[in-house]
Amino acid sequence: MRLVRIVLFVWVVLFPLRNIFADGRWTNYINANVLNDMLVHGDYIWYASEKGGVVRLNYEDRSLIQYTTADGLGDNRVISIAMGPDGDIWCGVNNDGVLRYDGRTWKTYTSADGLAGNSIYTIKLAPDKSLWFGSFGKGVSRFDGESWTAYSVSIGYSINGIDFGPDGDVWLATGNGVYRFDGVEWKHFTKADGMPVDNIYSVAVGLDGDIWCGTPENGVLRYNGTTWTSYTTADGLADNYVYPVYIDAHNGVWCGSVSGLSHFTDGRWTKYTVEDGLPDNYIRSICSTSDNVLWFGTRDRGITRYDGKTWTTCPVDKMFPDNQICSIAVGRDGCIWFGTCYNGVSRYDGETWKIFTIENGLAGNYINAIITKSDGSVWFGTNGGVSRFDGKTWKNYSTENGLVDNEVHCAVIGPGNDVWFGTSGGVSKFDGTTWTNYTIEDGLVDNRVESVALGPDNSLWFGTHGGVSRFDGQTWTTYTYADGLLYDTVVAIAIEGNGVAWFATMDYPDDGEASSGNNQALSEKIGGMYPGGVSRFDGRTWTTYTHKNGLALDWISSIMIAPDGDIWFATCGDRGGGISRFNGDTWKTYTTADGLAGDNVYVIVSGPDNKIYCGTWRGVSVYEETSITHVKNPDVLPVSCLFSGIYPNPFNSSTVIEFSLADDNWAQLVIYSMTGQKVRTLLSGKIGPGTHSIHWDGRNDMGNVVSSGIYFAHLHSGIDTASRKMLFIK
Repeated sequence: MRLVRIVLFVWVVLFPLRNIFADGRWTNYINANVLNDMLVHGDYIWYASEKGGVVRLNYEDRSLIQYTTADGLGDNRVISIAMGPDGDIWCGVNNDGVLRYDGRTWKTYTSADGLAGNSIYTIKLAPDKSLWFGSFGKGVSRFDGESWTAYSVSIGYSINGIDFGPDGDVWLATGNGVYRFDGVEWKHFTKADGMPVDNIYSVAVGLDGDIWCGTPENGVLRYNGTTWTSYTTADGLADNYVYPVYIDAHNGVWCGSVSGLSHFTDGRWTKYTVEDGLPDNYIRSICSTSDNVLWFGTRDRGITRYDGKTWTTCPVDKMFPDNQICSIAVGRDGCIWFGTCYNGVSRYDGETWKIFTIENGLAGNYINAIITKSDGSVWFGTNGGVSRFDGKTWKNYSTENGLVDNEVHCAVIGPGNDVWFGTSGGVSKFDGTTWTNYTIEDGLVDNRVESVALGPDNSLWFGTHGGVSRFDGQTWTTYTYADGLLYDTVVAIAIEGNGVAWFATMDYPDDGEASSGNNQALSEKIGGMYPGGVSRFDGRTWTTYTHKNGLALDWISSIMIAPDGDIWFATCGDRGGGISRFNGDTWKTYTTADGLAGDNVYVIVSGPDNKIYCGTWRGVSVYEETSITHVKNPDVLPVSCLFSGIYPNPFNSSTVIEFSLADDNWAQLVIYSMTGQKVRTLLSGKIGPGTHSIHWDGRNDMGNVVSSGIYFAHLHSGIDTASRKMLFIK
């Protein structure tokens, strides 16, 4: 009885029920170089970024910590930031209220807690240690450390700035003039009171009680308690478009604009620009430290420090040329490449980021596809042709070299290590010397090719605007909605190790009028520009999946087969639905609420150490499981396929892969690279039950020794799959 109990216990621990997903965590990589607001405290600069959450930057060693939705932020667009009387960090987040960080956790306050509105444009600490929050269109809120007080009065415009007078009055800069609150009554200043303009961007109270306001058209306004005075470029101001206004310890007035800094003292203006030491002329935020040193935050060129004599800049580097990531690949050297939708590609080596654009040699800046070859070269499918990078030099290919069309949508490494590209004009194959093109005249169902995948039998599948074409090297086979495909526009393909194919489809109106596709009832538009859904084909039967089955949305942009056999679907559209994950029985959805950088997701790939890399419209999200995953079929003991071990591992010449089968069944053992590309088929056929061992000599199907790196042994038998990681070192 004890033995039975132990076996069952081990089974439950090692093989949880199939409808349970493993726990995991998200890590986000998002450009945070566009600054909205900042504060400086000690060695740290805290700043609110436009799309990259909150950043804590160490001024001395330039190290930084980035906080995003994966860490508890409700949104990665952070508009304002301030420090509370107890040292806590307060951040105004787009549409999600205000966040408070105590050094350990983030806590959210919204209108449900007493906040006047959930879009917080400005935060200011008052002399009485209370915090004031200005919202967009919903008024202002005060927090005394325990309770909230909301003032809506008749302030129906955005509150862009808050400051406090020496008498304790509260001054608000709004889109409809200036407000003053004396604790009892509100007074409203507009054009009728002598102001030249009503739209006010910022407000600051001088040591003498004068009120200074930045405007978007009329420079800086000054109110002495009786009259309003306007200062413009005619008076020496750097620009009439003024963002922040700040009063220094000597009652000097500093104004940031799109054309530099302006400093007012002793009745005259002095301008500072990049020629004087500024990293950029676009100034978004100004603050100072207790030693009266001034700090200026530029829009996207870093933060600079001015001690009255010297300018010292702390740069904020970009990770990507653009946060919209539409392609990802892992190089043979472990570097990860991220292609953007409009501005080139970024390479990350684990420590530093490097950006490449057409100025560096790329054929085009819209990177639709990235693949890596065994020789270490990286290939890019762009809107201007194909680019190859060998680590030092770039070589471009276009229609002039033999490419069928310069608008490249997808790419894959095919049999014989040839490179295949799907374009707007057909398919091109490059064997290293010669280009061979395939179009509808050769059997391709449509010339606009959006997706491509390599099957376990070395067949190539092409998703087009007219259906799917399968090419076995000699013959073309076409599948359309007449055969069972949901819709004829196929934007993504993924093939399982057993040959089961998954297609992301949509009802794209090439002829100006969308069709109903294979299923009239499913032609409704759910979350995307056009109706869509997923089709699964096992060689005989077609199965349809939409939001009615568990997908987050029907518009799927990418499909990925994970090493554990789960299917991951990236969704995008009008609002985005995040990522859907399917284990064969159960669906799970990940969104920004779970830590995803953005809910519009363009690409998913399996990266090093089984991490899942996701390119979104707001940066990259990486998913890493933190507990044991499910298995596909735990209904019988033992499972039909299971790895016993890989010895040695790591290895430098050869290794032995041991596995066991529960019964007499068909089985396939395939080696994959960490980018998901098939390297070697070691077994494909019927095999008996028991323990088996297969030798792998580190060579691919062509007989060539593979590069050093991480590889995965993927075992498939019946409806069960298993994967094991290996490290090959030459």
